[in-house]
Amino acid sequence: MTIHASKGLEFPVVIIPYCNWAVYRAGDSWVEVKEKKVQLPVSVVNLSKKASDSGFSEEFETEQQEQVLDNLNLLYVAFTRAVERLHIIASAGESNRQKTVAEWITGHMATHYQQKEGVYVIGKAAPKQKENEKNGPGNFILHPLQFETHADAIRIKAAYLNKYQETENAKQRGITLHALMSEINDAASINPVLEKAVLNGLMTTEEKPEYAQKINAIIHHPELITFFSPQTIAKPEAELITPQGDVLRPDRVVFSDDEVTIIDYKTGSENDKKYARQLMRYGDALASMGYKKIKKMLVYVDEIRVLTVN
Repeated sequence: MTIHASKGLEFPVVIIPYCNWAVYRAGDSWVEVKEKKVQLPVSVVNLSKKASDSGFSEEFETEQQEQVLDNLNLLYVAFTRAVERLHIIASAGESNRQKTVAEWITGHMATHYQQKEGVYVIGKAAPKQKENEKNGPGNFILHPLQFETHADAIRIKAAYLNKYQETENAKQRGITLHALMSEINDAASINPVLEKAVLNGLMTTEEKPEYAQKINAIIHHPELITFFSPQTIAKPEAELITPQGDVLRPDRVVFSDDEVTIIDYKTGSENDKKYARQLMRYGDALASMGYKKIKKMLVYVDEIRVLTVN
């Protein structure tokens, strides 16, 4: 059985053969190209040591750390399946090849335990103990049960399923729009942000015009346009910590000389009272930080309706 397939299971005795796979295996990955001379936004690069020496050291290090963590998690799953006995078979020899998980194991064992004929033994192999049998109730006759319920007593209407799917699609559109708005500062940044979203699989090319239209309607709204100018100092999704230790995250906080403006986007059905209470919490958190003049604005993106909360 593979280690992945054994996750969540337990066995009296577990044997792990060939516990010496590579800690890191170089593979092809999509990376952003930062070299100005190369007219490509992204490219496929084999993240090996050669790639690290060629300007992709950050990507190489990130991938390496992720694989190390994955292999640690894999060992954890493998080592915690056994109830009574665990046998690990790993090579202890050193070579100039890639580092393996066996080196982690032998390094730990050599530091804390003594080996005998190339084998480390922890604990004692006690004989199998037979579990005590519990006396249960005697045998009894179970008569067949009969149900008279009609087969079509419970039915789900297709209209309900369609409505559910529409709700899920609306939620996903709202999540996507929030992610896009968190990266947009002004009108000039709309197209680059949308292009990046298409490349990252956040949306399709067909969906791009719809989001572009919605975002343009938001940032060019008469009550919002001043908060999306190139000179604006804004922090999207800034974390605010209340005196009680709660972490709040308004969608956009805009700073001017004498005022701070909180902007929060909402999709779906409107609920002025609920969302107003949320904005008031944001405002109280900023007030506790010393800001005096705070403006709070609620934006319903489906209808492009702006509500100022007092």
